[in-house]
Amino acid sequence: MRIDLHCHSNHSDGAHPPAAVVRTAVAEGVDVLALSDHDSLTGIAEARREAQGLGIRLLGGVELTTHRAGEDIHVLGLFLEPGNDGLEGYLEARRSERRDRVHRIAERLAKVGVRFDPDEVLRNAAGESIGRPHIARALVEAKVVGSIDEAFDRYLANDKPGYVPNRAPDPSDGIRAILGAGGVPVLAHPVLYKGKDLIPSLAEAGLVGLEVYHPDQAGREAEFRRKAREHRLIQSGGSDYHGHSERRYFAPGRFTCPVESFNEMEARARPIAASPSARAAGGGA
Repeated sequence: MRIDLHCHSNHSDGAHPPAAVVRTAVAEGVDVLALSDHDSLTGIAEARREAQGLGIRLLGGVELTTHRAGEDIHVLGLFLEPGNDGLEGYLEARRSERRDRVHRIAERLAKVGVRFDPDEVLRNAAGESIGRPHIARALVEAKVVGSIDEAFDRYLANDKPGYVPNRAPDPSDGIRAILGAGGVPVLAHPVLYKGKDLIPSLAEAGLVGLEVYHPDQAGREAEFRRKAREHRLIQSGGSDYHGHSERRYFAPGRFTCPVESFNEMEARARPIAASPSARAAGGGA
């Protein structure tokens, strides 16, 4: 069984609609797929509709942006259902911050003579959880740069003139939001983080899983399996699929979660489909 617990659609920074992501996963032989857009659950309904009858199980997920000690920390939430007031409130605050960040990036780039219309970027990303890739595409369209790669390398990467740090909560807050919605929190791509005490501190805060199998950790899986065992975390995995990209491309199912780990995480999940206010308004999963 092929289980991919990390992928993105155009509801955040992926290239393709949720339905297309599901079809690609089916073509790649994936049996279980978690749609985990950045700070958004809005693509799950479309993905589930597409998954019906295709022989693939579609899980609700999210990748929360958090911040600690000068770096962004991403926490995956798995086995989630849209409609929980606490989680939806958390996500709306994050999306609002993302919109504000577009304007702050525009201000920084203007100081070095690079201009784009932040309001146009926001309009083009209507309904999506906006991020730097949207700005990179705007710079390509404005012929400021020739590619998304160049946009990041010259202007948007963490040490470049247009970089603006996220005003995001601590990862422990993200973990609590996921647990409060009955989901399973997993630290995404831990190889990218510098903090030496990050994993043990998050394990104490309620972290359940560690992403061991990921493109950025290819060849280092044994190291992260050891860390997972050391801190009693379940070993997760996924492709971090974003669609065809100039920066990289990994098909769904290229990196996967072990079946036994998936079963253990599922046993820990208690997804809360919808809060009473959402049900009263006709909402829910």
